[in-house]
Parts: sequence; C-alpha cells; structure tokens
Amino acid sequence: MLMATRDMPNRTPTEDPLVTSYEKNGHNNRASYTGILKDLKLEELASLRFGIKDILSVSRSSLYNEELKTLKDKILFVISKIAIGDCSHLTMLLCTETNYGDVEKVIENYKDDDDNLFSMIPNNNEESQDIRNRLHQSDVIIIIMNCCDNILKQLLIKKIVMCQVAIPLSFPNLFNNEQMFNLWALRLLNLEWTTKSTGVRKENPVDYPIPIVSAIRLGDLSKSKSSILNGIMCIQAHNIFFHKDCDGGHLSRKLSNGVLEMAWYLPGNCKDESFDDIFTIANLRGDALKYSLQIDLLNKISTVMLIFLTKESLCHSFDIIEKCSTSCQPLIFIFLDAVSPVIDKNKKQNEKENFEKLVKIMNNKEFIYVRESVNGKQKNVAALNIEIKNKIKQSLIGIKTRNNNNILTLKVVSDVAKDIGINIDESTEHCRRGKELADYVISILDSNNIEDRNLILPLQGKILSNWSRLLKQHARREGAEGVNPEDFDLNIYHEKKKCREHQFRLVQNMVTEMEKLPLFTKQNKGVISYFLMWMKINLDAKSKKLLPKLQSNYNELLNNIQKKMVKEDNDFVKLTNLEKRIRNSSLGLEHFMREVGQVFEASVHHKKIKEFENLLNNLPICAANLLIAGFPLEIMDGDACQMPTAWLKAIFDALSQQLDNKKIFIISVLGIQSSGKSTLLNTMFGFNFAVGSGRCTKGVFAQLITVDEHLAQELGFEYILVLDTEGLRAPELRNRTHGHDNEIATLVIAMGDVTIVNLMGESTSEIEEILQISVHAFLRMRIASNNTKLKPGCYFVHQNVSGVTASNNMQFSYGKLTEHLDSITAAAAELEEINEIQKFNDVIEFDMNQQIWYFPGLWIGNPPMAPINPRYSEKAFDFKTNILNYPSKKEIKCLTFSEIKDRLSYLWGAILKENFVFSFRNSLELQCFNHLENKVLSLCMEFRKNVSQEKHNFCNKIDNCEDTDLTAYKVTVQIEFETFIENYHESCKKDLKEFIENTRDKNIMSQWELSVLNKVQFVNNELNNEAVLDFTNRFELRKIEYDQREKVSEYMEEVKAFVGEIAIIDFDSENDEESPEVKFENKWMIFIDKLRFTKIKKRTNISAEVWRVFQKVYYQYHTIYNQYNQSEKFDTCDLDIIPIISDVDFTKKSAKYEDVHELRNAITEMKSYTFVIMSKIKEYLYSIKSLDFDNNFTWNIHEIFQKMIRNFNEQNQKYNLSIRYQVKVFAHILKNVIPHFQKMHKDHLDKVNPKNTLIEKYKPQVYKVFIGTYNKCQKEIMAANILKDILLPSILDSMKDCLSENITFILMSSNKEFQTKPELTKKVLMDLRKENIFDKYIMYIEHPNKAFKIWIEKYVYDYCMEVDVNGKSMLGKKANEIFKNKLTELIGCVQQTLEHLESNAHQLKKCSQQISSNSETKITKLIECVPQASENSDLTFQDWINKFKDAAKEIIPLSNTLHNIFDMKAVEVKDINFFGKEFIKGLESLITSQEKILDNWELTELNNVNKQPHMLICDSILGCMKQCPFCKVFCSCTIEHPGKEHTAPRHYPKGLKGIYWDTNKELSLESCNVDVASDRTFQNEATGQRWHKYKEYKSVNDSYASWNIAADTSLEASLYWKWVFAQFSENFVEYYSKIYLEKYGYKVKCTKIPSEWKNIKEEDVDESLNIMFQ
Repeated sequence: MLMATRDMPNRTPTEDPLVTSYEKNGHNNRASYTGILKDLKLEELASLRFGIKDILSVSRSSLYNEELKTLKDKILFVISKIAIGDCSHLTMLLCTETNYGDVEKVIENYKDDDDNLFSMIPNNNEESQDIRNRLHQSDVIIIIMNCCDNILKQLLIKKIVMCQVAIPLSFPNLFNNEQMFNLWALRLLNLEWTTKSTGVRKENPVDYPIPIVSAIRLGDLSKSKSSILNGIMCIQAHNIFFHKDCDGGHLSRKLSNGVLEMAWYLPGNCKDESFDDIFTIANLRGDALKYSLQIDLLNKISTVMLIFLTKESLCHSFDIIEKCSTSCQPLIFIFLDAVSPVIDKNKKQNEKENFEKLVKIMNNKEFIYVRESVNGKQKNVAALNIEIKNKIKQSLIGIKTRNNNNILTLKVVSDVAKDIGINIDESTEHCRRGKELADYVISILDSNNIEDRNLILPLQGKILSNWSRLLKQHARREGAEGVNPEDFDLNIYHEKKKCREHQFRLVQNMVTEMEKLPLFTKQNKGVISYFLMWMKINLDAKSKKLLPKLQSNYNELLNNIQKKMVKEDNDFVKLTNLEKRIRNSSLGLEHFMREVGQVFEASVHHKKIKEFENLLNNLPICAANLLIAGFPLEIMDGDACQMPTAWLKAIFDALSQQLDNKKIFIISVLGIQSSGKSTLLNTMFGFNFAVGSGRCTKGVFAQLITVDEHLAQELGFEYILVLDTEGLRAPELRNRTHGHDNEIATLVIAMGDVTIVNLMGESTSEIEEILQISVHAFLRMRIASNNTKLKPGCYFVHQNVSGVTASNNMQFSYGKLTEHLDSITAAAAELEEINEIQKFNDVIEFDMNQQIWYFPGLWIGNPPMAPINPRYSEKAFDFKTNILNYPSKKEIKCLTFSEIKDRLSYLWGAILKENFVFSFRNSLELQCFNHLENKVLSLCMEFRKNVSQEKHNFCNKIDNCEDTDLTAYKVTVQIEFETFIENYHESCKKDLKEFIENTRDKNIMSQWELSVLNKVQFVNNELNNEAVLDFTNRFELRKIEYDQREKVSEYMEEVKAFVGEIAIIDFDSENDEESPEVKFENKWMIFIDKLRFTKIKKRTNISAEVWRVFQKVYYQYHTIYNQYNQSEKFDTCDLDIIPIISDVDFTKKSAKYEDVHELRNAITEMKSYTFVIMSKIKEYLYSIKSLDFDNNFTWNIHEIFQKMIRNFNEQNQKYNLSIRYQVKVFAHILKNVIPHFQKMHKDHLDKVNPKNTLIEKYKPQVYKVFIGTYNKCQKEIMAANILKDILLPSILDSMKDCLSENITFILMSSNKEFQTKPELTKKVLMDLRKENIFDKYIMYIEHPNKAFKIWIEKYVYDYCMEVDVNGKSMLGKKANEIFKNKLTELIGCVQQTLEHLESNAHQLKKCSQQISSNSETKITKLIECVPQASENSDLTFQDWINKFKDAAKEIIPLSNTLHNIFDMKAVEVKDINFFGKEFIKGLESLITSQEKILDNWELTELNNVNKQPHMLICDSILGCMKQCPFCKVFCSCTIEHPGKEHTAPRHYPKGLKGIYWDTNKELSLESCNVDVASDRTFQNEATGQRWHKYKEYKSVNDSYASWNIAADTSLEASLYWKWVFAQFSENFVEYYSKIYLEKYGYKVKCTKIPSEWKNIKEEDVDESLNIMFQ
C-alpha cells in the first residue's frame, strides 16, 4: 500500500489517503471499514475469532519465533504477546501488499501535491516495502478487539493496562461499521492507587466514579496531542498513547481514527507526582470535526475537556465549541501555534475576530486557555506540560469543591453511549443469559443477608474441614490408642457417613435451584463461560462490600493494641476474631466452583436417584470443558487442605474421553509467599492467576495448555498441565504452616515432571529449607511407587535480579549449596533405607549451569504508573522455550490423563496416611535415636496409664470420705500415692537401663542415657505434681460442698417462710397488669435482700501480700527494682511478652566476649530461656486456677523461678543469669500473676456463697410454688406435679433399658437368622450377593466383625422404624407399651403406700373407740396397740416420700437428690391421700402427653443405654471371630473358646485376601485346605520372608498354631466364593495392586478364572449357601 510522507491540507500526518477518500465520499463518521479492509487485503479478518483457548496453546512458530506466514498466525502471535504482558510487538503486524491499480483512483484526489505522487511510486527497497505494509499500533489494537471474543478481551484489556498502554473504550466494528463500547472487557479490571486522604484503594472503574478528562483535536497541530498527554500523565518517559514520534508513529492510521482511547492516572503518594488523586484521560483519535457521535458522548461524560487547536482551526470549530459549552464541565483550550516570522495583518484581524466570537460563545462559561507561544516566544515541551497539568489540577479541585455530580462510573457512561446509538459489548444473548443466571444465584446467596462464606456456601467451611480431619485421622490412626481397631474404624465410618449425609441433605434442598444453572445441565458453552465470569464479578463485588470495612477495623484495632502499654487478652481475642471474619468474608469464583465439586462429592453415592443422575453425568463433562477452555481447576482446597478425589477422577475421566488420553507434560511451581510464582506463570503462558502482595493463590490450581500437533511430535506431549500453588510460610497460616506446606510441596513435586522453585532475590537461604521438604517428600513417593526411573527436574528461578554478573557471582554459593544438599539427601536416603541414593542429583535432576535462571524486575519504575518490563517477558519466553524442551532432552515419559488421575489418587492417599517428617537431622545416628525414643515413649505411656488408674482410685476414696476425716486423710493419701509413684519410677529406670545395655548399638545409645533418664524423671515429677494438685482440688471441692450445705441450711427456714408467704398472696388478675414472672422477680429480689447472709471473709489486698514476698526475697536490691519499674517497656503486664534483655542481665563465666556476634547470640539465648520461664509460670497458674488464693502460691512461683535460674547457671557453660535479671524478671512475673490471684479468690467466694446457691438451686423450685399459687392450685396438686416432673427422666431411662432388651428378645426369638451363627452368616452372604458391591465384600473378608455389626445395625433400624397402617413405628409402639407398664407399676406403688396409711388411721380410730367405752378390761388389752397406731398416725409427707422411694426403687432408678427434694418440704403437704390421688392423675396424664413424643422416637434415643440392640445380638451370636492367617475366613465356633483350636468348615480362595503366586504375581485360586495337604510353600512377614511349608504352618507362630485347617484336596472353596472371585476378579486385582504398590512397589495380576466359575448362576449360589449352612 502507498502512503504519503508529508502533511496534506486539512489532514494530519497519521491519516491515510484511503480513509480520507472514504470520508470525502460521504461515509463521514462511519467510514466503510469493510472497504478499507478490502483495499488492505485484510478481508480474512472477518473469519477470525480468537478465544482464551487459542492463546493457551503452543505452536512451533510461537515457541521458536519462526517466520509467521499467515495473517492468522501474525495476529495470534501479537495477541499471545499481549497476554503475557508484552505490548512491544504491536508494530510488527504487516498487511497484505496493496493492489496499486486500485490506488490509482485515489491519486486524482491528490494530483496537486507532487510529494504525494512520488510517494505512490513503488519502491524496490526492502525496508520501504516493509514500512509501507506495516500497520499503525492503534490499528493493530482495533484489529485485535475485533478478532477476540469478549472473554479473551477481558484478559487482554487487563494486560494492556498493566503495560501502561491506552485501551479503546469506543471503537469501530470493522465488519458492520457500527461503534462498539468496551464495558464487559473492563469488568475484571482493578485499578490500584494511593492517596494521603484515602490511603490504598483498589477499585473497578465500571462501578467506581472517576473524573474523566477528555482530550480532542480540532484541525491540524504542530505538536502531537497524544505526546502531550503522555507528558502530563507520566513521570518517566513512556508512551501510554501512541503518537507520531514513537516507534511506528510515522505510519498512517487506517482503522483507528475516531477511536476513543482511555487511560488512568494512578497516584502513588510520591513527592514528585503532579496530581493527588486518580482521574481518567479519554483521548479521541483523529480530527474531532469529523466525529460528531464521539463528541456527543464526550460532551455528556467529561468532567474536564481539553481542546487542542490552533488559531487557524478556530474558525472552523465554533459549532463543536458551542456544543461543548452547553455542558457543565470546564473547557481548557490549548492553542498550539508555532511562532511565525512574518506578521500578516489580515490574518491577525481574522484571529482577533475569531477570539471575540469564542469569548462571546463562552460568555459566563468556565473555560481556561493555554498558549504554546507567548509574546513571540515559543514554550518548550516541559513548560507547556507543566502549565497544562496545573490547569487540569485546578479544574479538578474546583469540581470537587463544588461537589459536582458529573463524575461518572463507566457503567453510567455505557448507558449514555447506548442512548446515542453506540452498541455495548454486553448486549449479546449469551452475555445477557449468563448475567441472568448469575444474578439468580447471587439473589439466592443474598436471601438470608449472611456475610460468612461458610454459611453462604454451606457444603464447605466447617463441614469440609471436618471431613478432611476425619480422613487424616482415619488414615493416620490418630486417637486410636487404646481403642479397639474395629470400633475405631466403625466410629470414623459413622462420623464420615454423618458428614456426607449432612452435605447430601443440603444438596437435596438445592436441587430445584441447581437445575436452572448451566453447569448442571447441557447448556451452550458460551452461556457457561459468561455465567462463570459474571459469578466471578458478582462474588468479587460481594466480598468488596465487606472486606474494606473489616480490614479497616483490623488495622485500627492493631494500631490501638500496639499503642497500649498494657496488653489485654480481650484485645487479641478480638484481633483473632477479626482475622477469622476477614478470611470467611473473602468470596470468589474458586469458592463457588469448590461448592460445585462438593455437590458432586456429596451426591456421587446417590447416582441411582433420578434427579441426581443427569446432574452427576453433566458436571464432570462441564468442568472438563471449562479446563479445556482456559478456566483453572482447583486440585487442592487451600482452606480445608482437602482434595476432592471423586470429583477430580470424574473430570480426568471426561478429559480422557474427550482428548483421547493424550500425553501431558506437567509443570509445577513452588516458592515462598509473594515471590512472584503466579506472575511468572502468567507471563510464561498468558494465564490470569491472581497476583499481588500477600496470599493470592490458596491451595493448588491447574490450567491446561494445548500443544500444536506438529510441535507435539517433536516435544513428546500433546498438552501441558501447569500447577500453581499457594506460597509457603504464609503468615496467616502460622499456626499450621509446617504441615500445610509439607502437603503442598509433596503434591506438586510428586506431580510435576518439572518443578520450578521460585525465589525472590539472589539469596539461597530459602532454597535449603524448601529442598529439605522437597527431597524427603520425593523420596517417600519414590519408595511407595518403586519407580526408580522417575526423576523430575528442578529449575531455580531468582526474581528481581538485575545484575548481569549475578550468574557468575552465585556460582560459589550454589557450589556450597550443592554439597550441603548432597549431605542431607544422603542422610535422608539412609533414614528411608535407599542405598543407591547418595547425591541430590540422584533424586531430582538439577544442572547448576542450565537450570538456574535470573529474572529482572517486573516493573520499569515504581507502580502504580510503572509499565511491565519487556525484558521480564523476554526472559520468561526464553525460560518457557527451555523448559518445554526439557522432556525431549531428558527422555522423560509423560503421563496420560488416566495416569494423572491415578497419580493424584495415590498421592492424596499418601498425604492422608503419612504425617510427613521433613526436618533433616543430618546424623547417621538418627535410626538408633528413633529406637531409643520409641522405647522411652512406650515406657512413659505405660507409666502414665498406671499412675492415672491409681490416681483415679485415690480420687474416688476422697469423694467418699467424711467431713471429719478430711484433714487427716489428706496426709495419708499423699504419702501412699508418693510411695506408689516412686516405686514405679524406679521400675521404669531399671527397664530403660537394661534396654540400652542389651542393645547392639549400646555405644551409640549410651550418649543419650542421661537425657532419656531425665525425661522419665520429668514425667515422674510431672505426674506427681499433677496428682498432688488433683488431690488438693478434690479436698478443696469436698470442703466447699460441706461449707455450702452448712450455710444453706441456716436459711432454709426463711425460705420456707417466704414460700408460705407467697402461697397466701391475694392476686387480683383483673386489675394487675404485671405478668407472674415479673411479680415473682420483684418479690424474690426483696426476699433475697432481706436475708442476712453470713459475711464470708475476703482478702482485701492480695497485691500487697504478693509484693511482700518480693520484698522479703530481694529487699537488698530495691534500687534495681525501682530502676526497672520506671521503664515503660518493662511494664507490659503480659507473660507472653518479656522484659528487655541486655548484656547486663548475664555474666560470662570465662573471659570477655570474643566479638559482637557472640554477644548477640548470648542475648538471643537469654530471650529464649526467658520465654521458657514464662511458659512454666503459666503452666503453674493454670494448674491452680480452680483453688482459692493462698500466698504460698507466690512462694511456689518463686521456687519454680529459682529452680529455672539454677538449672540454667549449672548447665550453661558460658554464662550465668545475673541478679539484675532475676529482680527484673521476677517482678515482671508478679505483676502479671496478681490479676490471676484476684480472680481465683473471687471465683472461690462465688462458689461458697450461700446466696448464689439459693438463687441458682432453689429459685426455680420456689417459682413453681409461686406459679401454683398464682393459678389457685392447692399445695397437694403442686407437690404432685413437681414430683411427677422429677420422676419422668428416671422413668424414661428405665424404659430405654427395657426397650433395648425387649427389641433384642423379639428379634432373636422371631427371626431364624438371629438364632444361630450359621443362619446369620447365610443371610448376610445372601444380602451381599443381592447388593453385589465389591467394597462390601472386601469389608466382609477383611473385617467380618465390622460387617456383621453394620448389617445387624441396619436390620435393627429397619425393624424398629417400620411403620404400620396407622403410621406408627415399631419402636414407638414398643416404647409406649413399656412406658405404660412402668407407669402402671409406679401407680401401684403409690396406691400401696396410700392403703398402708389408711390402714393405720383405721386402727387408731378403732383403738380410740374402745378406750372411750370405759371398759377397764379392754383398756388393758389395748394399751399395747395404741402407741404403735399413734406413731403411724403421725406419719409426715417426708415419711411418705421415703416409703415411696423404697417401694419404687425396684421399678425405676431414683437419683440421690430425691433425699433433698426442696419442693416437697416447702409445700407442707397435709392431706397425703389427696396428694396421692393427684399424683396418680399426673402419672396417668404422662401416658397421653408422652405418646406422640414416643411415637416419633428415632433409634438414636437408645445410644446412651448400656447395650444397644445390635450389640446385644452380636454378643449373643457371633462368638469367636478369629480369622484364618491365610484366607481370613473366621472361626465357626459360636462362643469364645480360649485354649481350643479355631476351625472353619470351608476356607476361601486365598486370592480373595490378596495371596498370590510368587512366580507370576497372579492371585491364587486355591483354598487353605488344599494347600496344607500339599508340598507347597509360602512366605510373608510372619515367616520373616523365608519360605515355609504349608503343612508345617502351625510352627510359624501362636496365631498360626491356634488354627486347625483340615488337610483335604477335595475341600475346594464354596460355590459362593468361586462366584464372587469370578465376578470381581479385576476389582480384587486393582484393590490389592494399590496396597502392594504402596507397600512393596509392585502390582498383582489377575489369574485365569476357570470357565465353570464364570458360568455359575445366582440361583446356584443361593442353593450352595443353603447346603453349606443347613
């Protein structure tokens, strides 16, 4: 194409004659871009459409910078460069050679200009040809905007802004000649800046109002407008806006005239900045006179408008100026006129008239002008820029002062653009539909107005953390000590099941909403992409509403705490709570996708449920498509440290199906937090991982990259999987960082073919710690997989290293590092017993000359206005080329998708099982030390166990002792216990010395003998001290109990009188507006205030008592104390903070300090030991917190402190702690313990205060009496109701025990399978055959006891919860039946006691009649019976209670509190007969009131009974369950038979238990009966891996000898187990292969199954069971 090289009239240098010709032909603002593209031979653009997937691909031309032949390749190359943050290639895009014949038509328009004619002549010069065909940078950006989809456009806009290049806001659609507006593309853009007033801000310009300073040009100018704008915005030289003086600026613009570009000024709060706050520059390309549509838009959205013009062009510009003057924004006219040496008077007159007209138009309007030339002198560029900056700043300040509302968000700007006819990029159908769906989800999440992420997304958070904890607890057997293994597994199984069921219930509640979302249904991929992006936008916005306020509160609280002289515990609690709220308020797309994964995980076991079938089929496919399309996939959850294995397996299965299971090269990255890992990956591959200061990435994320087909053959893989990880040593994970970092490091190193160890700066100190983790993690993986050929590569990347000699300078450091790594690798290999490993390079491939890279800084200058350094991008490109060629150089065999799935599953299993030990001891003695440590641990555990049991026995004796024995008994207990523990301590020491003496490594272990004996001594002292404190607490609590009882009894009569008082109150219910509750509270408080409680002695000045100890001990050092007491830094009042330690706090035992370094080390050592002292004091305070204050505690603290001082001074060879140190630290301790002592005393007073006892214990009972009186109830009715309520829990407890036994009896008597062990076995096996689930067969074979328990428990549950025609469950009916029987028996007891009272009364009446008859003969005879009858007639209500208790104790368990039922005494029941009748009515009413409750009972109500039904059945039927050491068949005996041999009628095929032939690793089909009758041999761990004859199996050990296996070659396995083996042969192979692969490094194979086994029918299987167990 021909281009002019000089200005034409009315045309700028960068305007093209082709474009101008179209404008002259009447196309004006909407020039026919299709015609321009045709003339430029760029028609192919219309067929090009690029997405994220296109840039996440690697081709030969892009990897090796080969020549780009097609237009598509050229454009894609430029796009890919922008995606990695490199905008320096915009000028390389060439258009196809122009057809000169077509250009001849244009020549007519320029025939008056000879230069233009010359420019049209073809030039054979190669450079000229290249220049002629190149496109302007602005045109290239417009082409890119037209060829990319909206999702990719978001990424590119973000990267262009990072490069500090202006972005197109409004630009032409080259294919339909319409104007487009970039709103969607800016949705994910976050601008960061800092000001003095607002601090650090991070906002999205779409929703945040930012002043817009627009810039337009009227006519031709002597200087470039864009160049001036660059000078305004940039402190350093940088081209934000392309102009004619920059690289490629001389090229003519063919497509970008009329484009509205946008850039932001972002202050960094630096001294040399021109502006104090953010604003936007909107730059209109080309002559504004030709673009009325864009002027209309700018006129409505601008805060300030810059108008660049000349005096000459002013006369043509009045229409636009007048239009702009109608708006409220200030106008700044910038006249750029060169100084003319010739003065033209007519021209001057015309200029004067034009200015007068301008003033008239701008009358009463705000406008400012700037001139380039003043008084015949032309300003230089710097002066001009400064003046323009000042005018803009002045205008912006004025607008803020007036609170002008013309500061708009880009969302509002897009609405304005839409109104004037500009299309918005969000108007597509897919975008609209995606937004609707995302808004729907957000509306559901916002429905409850919840801020906590764990409540908004309920499937994660606490539930997921608990699930992860259960997995690790089960795999690592944490908490299994002292617990039956089967019970432990069963408990974990139930907890996991409960957790998953909880999740599944939540999923069921969400089914309706999920069916509307595109992820869960087969929707258009475009809709899904937009939906996810809108979800990201909305979730980020939701977090943004909450986080700034929380972070502000956190910073404010932190500053306040730091300013405080005295730190309060409550402050740090608040700080911790705020940290937790900030973490839980962070909400992003990754959390939503994690929730989707958990939906799948929770539902995967419910595929047969119809509404979940489609959901579970579609989700993995959708997730796989998203990964292919460029969305990241979360591999490991960074919050719960959990890997969703079922979800990942399903996704990789879907990938394997869609992509034909191709080879994948895996690259992982590892490094310290904020070292630039994600930035490096983004720059290498064009990803969009979150970057920034702090913890951006959480967990592990994967992204997939496609490799070009031709390049794949050369490289050896078709795809690249990149793993980005969270940074190690994250401050927010300081409490769990070690274990968490180990899991992350293990996963990414074991997964990656190459691991990038990323470091900030030149230091190698971080490398050592990382590699200690890396080497040991990989060694463990190597052992488990037994794959010695697998050897990943390791690259070290040093970021922000600008020195060109860094490589040479670091050679020596890396040489030393390599030596150190070799030593720790050898030690680690020795620990793991890998003899062939001697060097670091034996484990991980590392070439010091080729695999260490140094990267320059990312930015040129200081952010936020600093552009990306092109050298960084170039280095990343070279690094990518090197690392992608690594597999071909090292002949690495890459994994497939299915193999990656297996690797992930295996690794997660390894992480769960192993609590990794990554701290290298660098000692060959480690193995011996471990043996000794294990022995000490075993002894100490046994020590603790026995002492704990003995201490428990003594505590029970204390609880049962009488008050008079307390003082004497306390001394006796302590003496007896000390004797016991001392004897046991001597026994432990003796065992330990014998162990060391008899071991073969005696010489090595003896060096630690004193240390381990001290450990045992320490345990002895610890246990003794704990016991003494426990005994003291027991005696103290016992004393408090007696004191309370004695004091409370003094007030019983007064309370009784109060009850009588309230019982006769006259209530006027009609006129009294107070509720009974309020009335009672008032009367109760009056009553309590009247009581005269005995004043408990209170210590008035605990502080003085404590300091008296200090004065006695350190009285001669009061001057030292005064000196340090005046120090503000010392008076911290916090045991977690120590006083200032200096060189005067210790003395050197020998000569003076050798150097400053030694002094510094000494101070550090003192500080560490001071923390140890504080820790001991805190432990002591915790141990006495439940006691009353005693000043002996202060002396005890001093004794502890002095003991610590003596220990240090005796053990430290160099230093002694000085008296200054002792005074200072002990005073610090006492200042902190005084508040603890004061609180202890207050708590004790509260315990023994009878007033508190009255209020807490008796107030509710008095209230019942009050309410009874209020309702006009008689005292007898109240007493009956109170006693009924007291007895109800005991009735229910008794009923539950009976119910459990009753259910057991019914099931065992009415069901054949519960009557004998064979019948139960047959029934279980039949059910297993019907369910036909492999995992259940495995459980039955390996853990039959557990399998039986689960089956019986389910059977019991089904029986109990079975409902009849009335909807009542069997459990409810039985519970009601037993409950009624219990109540009937109790009613009989009541009636019996009442009849006894009536009989006594009748006898007394009869005696009285006989006495009054004056018959002297009868009087003598009746004298003997009258006293007895009279005695019975005086029976009180309390006597009746006692008689009732004696009669009812056989029916229900009565608690001891029945002796002191205050309610019964207070009511003073007089009519016992009436009370009894009312009590019977109350008991009868329970039948009705409890019926519905019992009908709805679940089986869980029986959890707390002594034995649940299924456990009773197991205990009755199963008997001996000892398993065969070969095939694991269980013993057939129905009772335990100690001393007798175990037998089984038929044994399993041994392959069911994983036994295989050594020759070919095939699972064995033979049964034990056949083998013991043969001459075959076996080997295993029991035989010490030595071959042993089956015939002589009894000689292996006691376990083998306890079995009697019939030697009979005719006794083959049963038909049932043959059928099982044939059905699941491949499953057995897979199951045992995983076990052997992890344990021994090899897999087993499937043996050839006999055809007769395969042809067994199910009915034959059932028949065989009937025959076997008949």
